[in-house]
Amino acid sequence: MKKYILVLGLVASFSSFADSVCISSPGKLNCGAGSIATLPGDAYGTVSLNGTKVTDSTKATAGKFSANSASLNNPMITAGMVNLESSQLTGGKIEVISGLMNLDKSTIQSKAVLYSPNINLFRTTTQALEINSSQAQQNLIVNLGSGSVVNGDITFNNGHGELCLDGGKLNGKLIGGVVHQGSCSI
Repeated sequence: MKKYILVLGLVASFSSFADSVCISSPGKLNCGAGSIATLPGDAYGTVSLNGTKVTDSTKATAGKFSANSASLNNPMITAGMVNLESSQLTGGKIEVISGLMNLDKSTIQSKAVLYSPNINLFRTTTQALEINSSQAQQNLIVNLGSGSVVNGDITFNNGHGELCLDGGKLNGKLIGGVVHQGSCSI
């Protein structure tokens, strides 16, 4: 009898969002094309969004967070790695905590507060960036790759920032860091 209850619990856990945009299974959340108010649950090993529009707020904690052609409103994402491609971050509060952050062909529509030592932007447009670190002496690196534009200031709050201009453009001031021409190694 206990075996049947366990199996029913696993099936219910796997299919709980099968009729909507997202499918959840132990440790994973996969969301496809469509619109949802918020992500179901908040902690996963892997979160993958493909064509998903989150309209209220996007809160997620994951080992890896990936979004392709997604629209994320007021994102508050904590992940070991964040990969965004052809995606939009919107809303008045944009906050991402990540060990490594990669954005390609994406847009950040308002000031973003990022807690990441390694940020790569390729063909991406953003407003002001505030880069923070929990470690006072940690080097923080932002690579502005080809076609990327920051329409505002980049502020490294710990004073140990490196902005690497590898075909990208800063239309604002650099505060708390130094500029390098070309890519920086991460």
